[in-house]
Amino acid sequence: MLRENQEKEEYLKIPDNRELYDIEVSTLWIDEDGILCSSPKNIERTMEQYKEIIGLFAKLTNDGKNKLCLLTDASKVAQTNKEIKEYFAAELPKYIKAHAMISEQPLQGTVTSTFIKLSWSGLPICQFPNKKEAKEWLKTHL
Repeated sequence: MLRENQEKEEYLKIPDNRELYDIEVSTLWIDEDGILCSSPKNIERTMEQYKEIIGLFAKLTNDGKNKLCLLTDASKVAQTNKEIKEYFAAELPKYIKAHAMISEQPLQGTVTSTFIKLSWSGLPICQFPNKKEAKEWLKTHL
């Protein structure tokens, strides 16, 4: 729940003026700053779905030659199993330069364990309470 003085604009809103990549687990787009944004769908996750998202990252980054910064609304991320977490933590750094997650609440459960695995991989990763702070941090990695 948003604090009373916090505007909804601080979380990711799917734009109507960008090319959208609508896959089963998320809607993604590249914003005006060149940041890949992900608005996850709160559904149960499968390995096939994560392979689809990694395939999209590979396509958007020319197989990792042009890595992107990723901004995710972590408040919508659903639980995953250990196999998926390990796969995602191993694959994401091949295509992503830095990963910022927006969540008003501290990260918990699946998101926390994936966060730790990604940080061990050397991928710069950080949680922020709003989009503005997250984008400022990501811009230092562009």
